[in-house]
Amino acid sequence: MNFYFTLQFKRISRYLKDGGINPILGVILLLIVFLGLSTYVFFSLSLAQYIYPGIALSLVSILGEKKRNTFLKTLLPQDQYLKIRVIENLLFTLPFILFCLLIWQLIPAIIILVLAPIFVKLNHNIVLTKAIPTPFGKKPFEYIAGFRQFFPVVIICYLLGIASYFSGNLNLNLFANIILVILPVAFFTKPEHEIFVWNYNNSPSKFLNRKINNILFNQLLLTLPLALFSAIVFSEASWGILIFVVLGLGVSTLSLLGKYACYPNDFNIIQTLAIGACILFPPLLLVLIPTFYIKAKNKLTPILL
Repeated sequence: MNFYFTLQFKRISRYLKDGGINPILGVILLLIVFLGLSTYVFFSLSLAQYIYPGIALSLVSILGEKKRNTFLKTLLPQDQYLKIRVIENLLFTLPFILFCLLIWQLIPAIIILVLAPIFVKLNHNIVLTKAIPTPFGKKPFEYIAGFRQFFPVVIICYLLGIASYFSGNLNLNLFANIILVILPVAFFTKPEHEIFVWNYNNSPSKFLNRKINNILFNQLLLTLPLALFSAIVFSEASWGILIFVVLGLGVSTLSLLGKYACYPNDFNIIQTLAIGACILFPPLLLVLIPTFYIKAKNKLTPILL
């Protein structure tokens, strides 16, 4: 068991180093972002004591990915596997629990502490017999796969948007919109096999332009219904909501280009930090989108030409 967690620690450290980030600095930056977002949730949203555990448990569900856990089960005895998974979930949610205790929010802390171990058994035990229908076309595939993977998050965002109308809580509505805007970043973290890129038989520029056009259309399909509803019921914030929609278009474009800028490798820490910086300071998109576009063209040139 000690070997497993030591190995995970080394993997994370190596991942940060490969991205050019000092592990200690990376942890400090992550902690600052976490504290900032947690503070916003608790001091801006009236339903924070329920939303915050939902965020923590949604994130911890990542550890329940089916292929990963199937692999672990082949390596470990059942009792040891369960112990490791319970400890993993508790360690993953520990910052959320500590933050709740820090601001004397005992109920959310108890909810997270009780449900995190249970998620070891619940994750991916429910199998859908039919694929979830999506409003997106077959190309590009990222939005279809991402929508199905994060379908509960999308539903929760829309439900929060509707609930904000009945409660008259503008901050709750803005929170739902911003989560929906940045969610597609997760759609582009895993690159497809080179053969699927080669099959397009386009130049790198045509390939990227075609993908960007499709991505922009799908991003509007994902975010525009909630944005229009929000702009109608909170007309005083309509301009801010419109800015969120435009930000979503820029962030999704940057995420796509970021995927191909490091292709065929996975998203690295540099791309992640760049996208995070753009969310906090959107004008950076004007610089980073052209930069990532050039890098993506260079990466795709050996495959498409």
